[in-house]
Amino acid sequence: MFGSLSTWSYFRWWVIFFCLSSVLFVADFELGLDPLWRVTTAITVPLKQQVTPLVMLWEKPLENLAQKQQLSEEVLILRTEVARELTDQSELARLREENRSLRNLLGAPIDGSWQMYPAQIIGQDGTGWWINAGTQDQLTLELPVLIDGIMLGIIDRIHPQQAHVLTLDQRKQSLQVKFRDSQTGEKHGVGLLEKDSQGLVVRGILPSDPVAEGDSVVTAGANMILPDIVIGRVISVGTTDETAFYKFARVLWSIPQDPPSHVAVVYDW
Repeated sequence: MFGSLSTWSYFRWWVIFFCLSSVLFVADFELGLDPLWRVTTAITVPLKQQVTPLVMLWEKPLENLAQKQQLSEEVLILRTEVARELTDQSELARLREENRSLRNLLGAPIDGSWQMYPAQIIGQDGTGWWINAGTQDQLTLELPVLIDGIMLGIIDRIHPQQAHVLTLDQRKQSLQVKFRDSQTGEKHGVGLLEKDSQGLVVRGILPSDPVAEGDSVVTAGANMILPDIVIGRVISVGTTDETAFYKFARVLWSIPQDPPSHVAVVYDW
């Protein structure tokens, strides 16, 4: 009826397979026996056990390569930081040596009675520098700020954790100063330190005052500013004309040309 015995056998096996699949399907989803899951697991688990080591063998070199690249980047950063630190230390040592020599030349010893607070430069604007110290560090307005014993300026603005240093070349008010003889160390003469188009200049010097080239310029102690802080040295002395009643002196301000990193605030003396 079905053409031949082979055809009938083929059809019979398909019927048996269909019935068995239907029973397994019903048992899987209706009775919760999960036979299909067990069959699938029996096939996939051995396969996964064989594939997983191969995947791990492939991933491990990639992980090692990533670690090596990260390590190389960290080593490069470290080398850069070390080189920068060595450069900074070398430059700092050079500047300190130059300033030490300059202080010796100008006669700018640090008074042992001065109480100084070290601060770091954290910013700059058109009139001076910002430091990382303020009222919480017992600092107040009008305190002098030094760089290696040389006067940089005074504090003109202050906050709890920051303060602004108005530099001498940006100060609009005159500052009373005296002169110290480069040979004897004796102080003589008085004048007013100002800023003009050519730099710092001391005006109002009496013709009789023996101010000479090479003399140190120091604070006179007026306006509640600590006396005897070295500012610079006289590089020239002159008059506006023969009828002038006063002399003037050009001053070489002894502050390093490179931007400073640290300063000292004199808060008591």
